[in-house]
Amino acid sequence: MLQRLSAYLSRQKKILAAFGLVFLAFLILDLNHRIEELFRLTAERDSMATEVAQLHETEQSLQTAIAYGYSDAAAEEWAREEAFMARPGDQPIILLPDPKYTPQPTPLVELTPLSYQNWQIWGLLFFGNQ
Repeated sequence: MLQRLSAYLSRQKKILAAFGLVFLAFLILDLNHRIEELFRLTAERDSMATEVAQLHETEQSLQTAIAYGYSDAAAEEWAREEAFMARPGDQPIILLPDPKYTPQPTPLVELTPLSYQNWQIWGLLFFGNQ
């Protein structure tokens, strides 16, 4: 009887050990999946952090450009360079072209229309490019 009980307990231990190994295998697979997810999310976080840093730099440069646009130096630069304005006391200089210079006319290219015979038009219609 003791041998039967011992064999029964031994069999129960083997079954429990097998279930334990299967459960441990599922835990390892789940851990592997979670680690892969961690690596993916970490890489995504790093790329987002890089993008956020670039956007902060862009914001800083735009704020600097806006501040310069509202400054008096920007208004004066625009007035002198683009609007050709002068301050009181300035002596504007107007550059005149060289009197010996004569501009060369650019020749116009005249396109001649292609004329096709009726049979060529029908041939193109039915057979495509010849």
